[in-house]
Amino acid sequence: ENPHVISDWQIWVGVLKTGPDGTPLNSSHENRSSSQYINSLGNTIVNVSRTVPDGVLVFFPSYSALNQCINAWKSLDGKTSSVWDNICRHKLPIVEPRGTDQFGMAISDFYAKIEDETNTGAIFFSVCRGKVSEGLDFANKNGRAVIITGIPYPSLTDAKVKLKRQYLDNEQRATGGLKGHEWYKQCASRAVNQAVGRVVRHSNDYGAIILADERFAAMKNSLSSWLRPHFMIHDKFGNALGGLVKFCKTARERDQALASSATASINLTEEVQKANLRRTAGIPTGPLRAPSLMNSFADGGTSKLTGREEGGLFREHKQQQLVKAKQEQQQQ
Repeated sequence: ENPHVISDWQIWVGVLKTGPDGTPLNSSHENRSSSQYINSLGNTIVNVSRTVPDGVLVFFPSYSALNQCINAWKSLDGKTSSVWDNICRHKLPIVEPRGTDQFGMAISDFYAKIEDETNTGAIFFSVCRGKVSEGLDFANKNGRAVIITGIPYPSLTDAKVKLKRQYLDNEQRATGGLKGHEWYKQCASRAVNQAVGRVVRHSNDYGAIILADERFAAMKNSLSSWLRPHFMIHDKFGNALGGLVKFCKTARERDQALASSATASINLTEEVQKANLRRTAGIPTGPLRAPSLMNSFADGGTSKLTGREEGGLFREHKQQQLVKAKQEQQQQ
């Protein structure tokens, strides 16, 4: 694997072993239907949605697990507001459709909600190995956090999975190599790494990766190598949330500082270019000044060029350079 070109402040990777109420987060087949687990997972997502700015992606092991949780979260169960209501207070939800004909609309809706400054962000509920988890780019504010709600093992009831495991076991006994259960675990690891790779898409991006299942504590070496140095296990939800709050605050400040620095650099470059054009045209210039004073010269501002005049001067200068280059080429 190639190393990732990011700094420590740009990535947060944490395993959440429990939810806000202390309930173990474990999406195993035996536990995933537990109402206590589902409720605790939902409140975990509520807290993350409140903490992380802009876009959040939530991946489930399967469509059945996704639908089961969302249906349970929408239930009031004697309360004045549901878990789903609490999520929606912080992020506008989008649920990945199973049909390809509706997927493009869902993605466009998600991006539109992120760009709408009247919102506090959006949250995309999807599945590992689904359309969202593979090939799509959620750079910058489109993906500030990924939550993996369980380990996406392939279905043991799938005939192809059964045959593959049996075949590998037979081959392993005969010639050595990968065992069936090892391949089965690798499939889950690949799906997780594919999903978490939707965020932190370039050298100045940042994001959090939240592994909301206690079983991830034993899977550090199954994650991509660029994530392992940042891997943390949190026994208590409060400690994890405190670390996430600090990370988001620091990352946002650094990101804003980088954006300001980049803008200043662009403005300075433009000022230098315009000053060079003025010298070429024989217009007196003084020291480089702030961008808002770009048209003011050393004579106290009595000599100014309008934006249209500067544009014309620039085009004329480029034309002169092209003519000169062509003449020199003909002489050679």
